[in-house]
Parts: sequence; structure tokens; C-alpha cells
Amino acid sequence: MSQEPLRNALKAVLFRAKYRSSQEADYILGGFAREKAPELNDEALQQFAFLLTHDDPEIFAWLDAPETAPPPLTVPLLTAIYDYALTLTPTWSKS
Repeated sequence: MSQEPLRNALKAVLFRAKYRSSQEADYILGGFAREKAPELNDEALQQFAFLLTHDDPEIFAWLDAPETAPPPLTVPLLTAIYDYALTLTPTWSKS
């Protein structure tokens, strides 16, 4: 993908990841998009964009059991999102 379409795809992913139907999804998917999406290759970015077309409960189920996700989603992408989520400190935490 050339630079301009890639930049536009990244902007779209950042927006869709940040504005989800739940605060938890905003926090996890939005944070992953902001911090990790710029590092994704074209294929992984397309997978992430595809993931964001689904509802949050489906996404969280796939994060718990990546092998159940439909193609074109891959275990490495879902594992990367899951691992990212494990690094987060809840905003309601006092630590």
C-alpha cells in the first residue's frame, strides 16, 4: 500500500478503535490503535480494520479464544491486542 492510502487507513482505524460501544473497548482497542497500529504491516492493519467492523462482545470473545476467530483474523494479531490489554492499568485503579 502506498503512503497516502496507508495514512488514510491508519486514520480510519484510529477513529473506529477509539469510538466503540463500551468504555472498555475504547480503552483497549483505542489504546492499541494509538500505540501499536502505526507499527503494523499492511496485512495486520487490514486485519485490525476488519476486526473493528465487528461488535465488541465478539471481539472480546476472540481475544479470549483467538483460534475461534474467523479468517482473515490471525492468532498473532489477536494475541498482540490481548497482551497489550494485560499491560494496561485500569483508570479506576489507585495504583
